[in-house]
Amino acid sequence: MLNDTITAIATAPLNQAISIIRISGKDTYELLNKVFDKDILNQKGHTLITGYIIDHNKNKIDQVVLACYRAPKSFTGEDTIEINCHGGVLITQKILQLLLSTGMRIATRGEFTRRAYLNDKIDLIEAEAINDLIMAENNTILKTAINSLSGKTRVLIDELSSELLTLIANITVNIDYPEYDGVEEKTINNVIPLVEKFLNKIKVIKEHSKITKTIKEGINTVIIGKPNVGKSSLLNVLLNEDKAIVSNEEGTTRDLVEGKINLGDISLNLIDTAGIRHTLNDIEKAGIDKSHKALNEADLIILVLDGSKDLSVEDKQLLEKIKHKNYLIAINKTDLRLKLKLDIKNNFNVVKVSAIMAEIENLILGIKNKIITTEINFDKELLFANTRQLAYLDEIELSISEALKDLKKNISIDLIIVHLQTAWNKILEMQGKKFETDLLDEIFKRFCLGK
Repeated sequence: MLNDTITAIATAPLNQAISIIRISGKDTYELLNKVFDKDILNQKGHTLITGYIIDHNKNKIDQVVLACYRAPKSFTGEDTIEINCHGGVLITQKILQLLLSTGMRIATRGEFTRRAYLNDKIDLIEAEAINDLIMAENNTILKTAINSLSGKTRVLIDELSSELLTLIANITVNIDYPEYDGVEEKTINNVIPLVEKFLNKIKVIKEHSKITKTIKEGINTVIIGKPNVGKSSLLNVLLNEDKAIVSNEEGTTRDLVEGKINLGDISLNLIDTAGIRHTLNDIEKAGIDKSHKALNEADLIILVLDGSKDLSVEDKQLLEKIKHKNYLIAINKTDLRLKLKLDIKNNFNVVKVSAIMAEIENLILGIKNKIITTEINFDKELLFANTRQLAYLDEIELSISEALKDLKKNISIDLIIVHLQTAWNKILEMQGKKFETDLLDEIFKRFCLGK
């Protein structure tokens, strides 16, 4: 399959100004030459050429611009051409069918990026970042994806790998070449702080990456409260649309109402719940049961209280229910005379809003502060945002922790090397790199042992 020449439409399947059809493979120029009105067999890379796509009877189909690239200086590392044609759906499909008739085949999902990875044009983290960039719904994920694609992430992870490898190399030299005096002697006492420092670095990367992953997927945010406190109004203001029915009648919301909102750096998966109260209505009971389930699964809970009324028994029950969870209290109806009094320890969990006046700036700021609980430099830190990458971080942390545990047990230093080597291999695996290179080859690069 890797020897096939592949093609696919790279733009959306709708009528637009321009469509792009991408071709990649060793026969790209030869096959496209069959349906182009100019000879492009000797066309140089990184050039543009205008002409007509023609059918097998030499009839003109469309005037196009070809962006030509030659291997290995292309995205995939292969000969590549991008056809910029007029953007009608009919004309785009007609050109695609012509290309397929020459012997090309339709690319599978992600195959262009797969070939770029297999041809060492990008690593696995950069490949995943391409999809993150396309699917980004907030500025945070946009930043992290761009960092990966621009090479910043590769530099940072290479520095991490090199730091661990230097530690391994120093210990190995001490074990295998004790007579060599070009390296500081490594004992258990002076290795422990180095391993602890590296482990702490991994823990910070992991903590910040988990926050990044949560931001990427959207924070599951549940709006709760007793009936008629303004939950649905608040949801509608956040979404900037009339998603939920607003009524003075209690128990109007009897099922979960969901929506998604982008707050710049973060995205929220919002759920408006049925008002939680005691009721004899079976339908409303079912909605309240769903509210309790959503409450237990939420990343963040927004408890809405009516600021124009005294705290009720139901309000107190809800406050008790959320006290051990990640929550914000939104005191609503501040456009009316404030009557509610709260006796809670953490005032930073309380914000005042007026849903009817669309005054929710304090709530948005409070949400951001609750999610990004530690200072993260999304432009410069080494961050990972998907399950696969975080799983590798778990394995790396485990291996380094095992090494540290053995060191503190005074186990011989040459035995803990295995844990460090496992961690190093996992860093390479995370990038999709092979670790067939003998570790000693890397050691000899760092020291003049072989001279």
